[in-house]
Order: sequence, then C-alpha cells, then structure tokens
Amino acid sequence: MEFQSFYIKLFVLACLVAESIQVPSIRIVGGTQAAVGQFPYQVSIRVNGKHICGGALVAQDFVVTAAHCVISIPSSFLSVQAGTIDISDTGIVSEISKITPHPDYYYDNDIAVLELSTPLNYSDVIRPIPLANLEAPAGEEVTISGWGRTINGGTPSKILRYSRSLTILSDKQCARIAGPLNPGIQCLSKEKNNGFCDGDDGGPAVHKGVLIGIASYYSDGCGSASPDGYTKISYYREWLNENTVPTVPVCIPEQFLTVQAGTVNLTDTGTIVGVSKIIPHPDYNYDNDIAVLALSSKLDYSDVILPISLAVNDAPAGEEVTISGWGRVRDGGALPEILQYSRSLTILSDEQCARVAGPINKGIQCLSKVRNNGFCDGDDGGPAVHKGVLIGIASYYSDGCGSASPDGYTKVSYYRKCFFNMDYRSVFAKFFIAFCLVAKATQNDDGSAELKPSLRILNGQVAAAGQFPYQVSVRLNKQHICGGALVSPNFVLTAAHCVYNINQTSLGVQAGTLSRTVGGMFRAVCHVIVHPQYDFDNDIALLQLETPFNLSYYIQPIKVADWEAPPGESVIISGWGRISEGSLLSDKLLYSRALTTERYENCAGADGLTQPGILCLSTPQGNGFCDGDDGGPVVYRNVLIGIASYNANACGTISYGGFTKASYYKLWIQSVVYG
Repeated sequence: MEFQSFYIKLFVLACLVAESIQVPSIRIVGGTQAAVGQFPYQVSIRVNGKHICGGALVAQDFVVTAAHCVISIPSSFLSVQAGTIDISDTGIVSEISKITPHPDYYYDNDIAVLELSTPLNYSDVIRPIPLANLEAPAGEEVTISGWGRTINGGTPSKILRYSRSLTILSDKQCARIAGPLNPGIQCLSKEKNNGFCDGDDGGPAVHKGVLIGIASYYSDGCGSASPDGYTKISYYREWLNENTVPTVPVCIPEQFLTVQAGTVNLTDTGTIVGVSKIIPHPDYNYDNDIAVLALSSKLDYSDVILPISLAVNDAPAGEEVTISGWGRVRDGGALPEILQYSRSLTILSDEQCARVAGPINKGIQCLSKVRNNGFCDGDDGGPAVHKGVLIGIASYYSDGCGSASPDGYTKVSYYRKCFFNMDYRSVFAKFFIAFCLVAKATQNDDGSAELKPSLRILNGQVAAAGQFPYQVSVRLNKQHICGGALVSPNFVLTAAHCVYNINQTSLGVQAGTLSRTVGGMFRAVCHVIVHPQYDFDNDIALLQLETPFNLSYYIQPIKVADWEAPPGESVIISGWGRISEGSLLSDKLLYSRALTTERYENCAGADGLTQPGILCLSTPQGNGFCDGDDGGPVVYRNVLIGIASYNANACGTISYGGFTKASYYKLWIQSVVYG
C-alpha cells in the first residue's frame, strides 16, 4: 500500500507537471475580459511556474482553492501568482509553505488551504475577499472568474475572464436536476455555453462581494446546460477557521489602509491619513454590509473636506438620490481619474424592491435606475445622498454594473440606532468616523480639477453693495460652505445640513461684503443649535456668534416672518452658489427674483411634499439655487420667509419645494435667540 500510494502521487505529479509544460487552458466559458484590478482576490495556482488552477486570496498569506488541484503535489513545486490579469505576466509570485487539504477529501469535500511562504502586500490589484458565513439565497446572481477554456477542448486566452450569468440553486432545486448531492456542494445554474471549464478549477464564485464557492466540477462537458458544482464555503467555514484562515470578515489589517480626502483627482495626494481601527458590523455576511474606520489622526475641515449627516429615518420612495465615486464607468471598463457623480437613481420602498428583486434584508436600500447607470467596481462603500443626508452605502449590484436591475445600498437609518450608539458618536467627533467626505470641486475648461467651493445663484444678477445686508457667508476654517441670514446682531439662521456634526470652533460667519474672498467682517461661532428633530426635514439651525456684529449700512438683521406669503408672489434668493450644475465659480454675490410662491397642495401634488415645514416655491428651468447657496435666505417684501434646503432634482431644473419655511419655525427661532 505504501508503494501504491507513492506510485499514485508520482503519477499524478508527472501528469500535472507534463500538462503545465504545455500552454495552459485559460478562459471562462461565455465570459468577458476582466479589467486590471477588477478581481484583486483572483490568483493563479502554478506548478513549476505554469498555471494549473485558480484560487481566492483570503488573507495576506492564505489562499483557498480546490483540493483536487493540489492533492499529492509537494509544496516545493507549487506557487501562487497574484496582481495580474495576464497569465504570461509575472505579477507577484509567492511560494507555498504548507498545503492543507480537507481531511475527508475524496470526490466530496473538495477544498484546500494554501499557506504562502511570503505574505502578499495589498494594493489596488491584490486584495483578499471575505468568506461566507451563511448560505447565499437561491435565485441570486453569482460572479465567477478564471483562466479556463472558452469551450470544451477550446483554445486558450491569456487574459482573465469572468461571467455573471450563473445563479444560485437551493439544495432541493439542485437535487431535482442533478440527483442527490453532498451538503458541501453549491450548485450554480447556467445556460448552455456558460460556466467554468478546465483551468478554472479552484477559482472563486462571488455573491455580493463575498466568497461563496470554489470551482469543483462540471457535468456533461464544460459549457453544458447542467449546473456547475462549487464547494460551498459556508459549509466549511468552521474547518477553514481551524486552519488559520481569518475568522473576521475584514481581512485587511489596519496598517495597510489609508483614507484620502479633499480631492476629486484619484491621482492627486489630497489629504491622506492612516486607519487606526476597523469596526465591521458584528453580524456582517451578505447582509449588514457596513463598517466604520477610525482614523489615526483627525481631518481638518475645509471647503473641500466636510462631514455629512447620517440619516435617522428612511428616505421616502420616489425621491432622487445622488451617488458618487471613482468606480469603473462601465462593466469591465477603466477607472476614471476624476470623481464622477449621478443623480439618475431613485429610492424604492422595501415593498417595491421585493417585487422587483425578491425578498431583501431590512438593512438594504434599493435604488432604481435605468440601464447604463448606477455604481460599479471601485464605487463600493461610496455614498448615496438624499437632500444632503447620507442614506446609503454602496453594497452590491445585480446582473452586472450598469444593468437595469436595482442597486443595493446599505441603509444608514437602519444601522443608526443599532450600530452607532451614543457613546460611539463621541468618537465620531474626535476621529471623524463617518462613511464619506464631501469634496466640493469644479472642473476648469481644460478639464483640470480645481478645488474650490461652489458659489453662484443660477441665472442671477450681481448684487449691489448694501442691497442684501442680512446675507452672510457661513465658513469652515474661513472657507465658504453655505449661505445664511443674520436675524439678530449675534445669531445667524442657516440650514442644519450645513453645520450638523461640525465643531463650532471651526465655524465662522462673514458679513458686509459682496466678495467671497475679501472684505467684510468676520465673527467666530460659539454655539451651533440644530433643530432637535432635524433629519431630512426640519433642516434649520442657528449659529450664535462669539461677538455680535456692529450693525451698519452693509450689515443688518432681517425680520423673520410669522405669516405665510400668498401664492403667486415673486421672492428673492441670493448667495454664492454655482451658476449651473458643475459650473465654474463667481466671486460676487448674486441674486434672482425668478421664483414664485405656490399653494402647498400644488407642491404636494407635484413633488409629493407632505412636511408642513417646507416652503412651496415654483422654480422655472435654468433658475434657482445650487450647491453653495444652501442655507441662504428667501425674502418676500423684506421679510425672511425661507432658507435654502435642497434641490429636488439637479439644480436648474423645474421643481417645487426645497426651502425651509421660516414662519413654521418662528417660535423655535425666538426661543433660541431671545431665550
């Protein structure tokens, strides 16, 4: 028996090495060519430097693959190549120090752990993937990747391929099609001419960014309509844990992570700080896809680095959402150098999402979109913002990025109460443990990025000196971020989202000037009073100044309305906001008289407004306020009737609402200003 065992090992090794000398078989059946860095966890298992199987990097020094790929091969013959999509490139190669196949491997239990002799350094092309704790739900889309044949016995390709055409079958569904199977097998359904093939063995099957399977076998030839068999990661999770594969879902040590802020250019340095602690949700698997990063040093707020408020309540269905990120511009495309954003997504209720995408976890916020929109690889973890409030974090997409299927975002309001307790929020203020930073920037005519605040009223006119003596600039580290209205010598009224969660020592107010950059008088803020029920609604705040302004022809407070303006009346707005969506800047204060008051029921019918604290204004095309005008005044007959809160659509579009009604909050304002 000992001689037979040795003969079998020698024969297997000879066959594998002989095969490895030939050109390897390298292409997913029915797949698409991968982009550089698209699958940073994908590795090539090699014998004497020649590809034989795929694998998945799960930690710096551990790879998970199929046992049949490495059984009976001495570790000295094996290596792992990472960080490349071209099989002929060298990439980063590490030798294998230890092979641990499952002790009960025969045909079943086809899984093994490879320990690397030299840990891999993480980068934009080398990163681990979390392991599944639970079974993935049936009917969900899965992504596979590898260097396997394109057809049964077909020709090779040198470039990594991937496919999103496989779906998860339940054990019962698989048994009806393929007969009884081992509970450690995950069946993946596919159409003919899809799936994995020779050379893809051991490669990853990924669902919502989590490793759920390892390619084990196919039936009736690769590319047949029969389900493919993958080793089910969740079934072997306990064994994997025992064999030193990390048990926590975050596999990247803190020392490898940094956060870059204050730039729209991916290649600029901006401001970079290290990460001191990673706190994933304790129940993270497919669901609860949320984590907090504690920074090693706090970021200094400026006109290009600001925190964002976290949603307390669910955002209403049908509302527009803004997403942003440096992700791929299409499935498999390149990463852009300049930060991109889109306002083409709308909020779906849980019921609407369930009808479209099936049952979902309560912590998921579905965002509806049309084809060729949404987030893609590299946008993961990025913000979804509604009315200046963070409502979601990019978690997963379905049917490939840019498909017409809804995107899945982690719902911030769901985790606000259970994940971020009040004790933890004190750490937020100190280390800026938030999910994203708002980088306000413009693009010059030559395409270069210019990091400046956004500052101009749409289709506005230049104001005259002393024309709007109540208008102030709310400043962060002396840089303009929002507008405001002086309501007493030592109090300014503005939008809550402009100042929420910002330490008052960083805030100030500039008054008595038309210029954004020079002149006027500056006062520091000693106290920020945000409306106690601020979330999406009640977007109003008062700033108490350390020293009252000296009143003059250029600096005067404005009376706050205790009545509602009649419908059909023209109002005045003013500020330093953008002249159009994404436009260049103006240093001068501008104003517009193009907006008119509307009946509340007209707004409710047009935009679904139901909150009584919203001022109903009609905004014609090409007019209104834009980024940088937030918090600025709405005036009727020299009385303050509103504060700029949000744009229902992109700025400059026809819309209603978007302003906080001053009269509705008059009693609250008086109680703060006059005690």
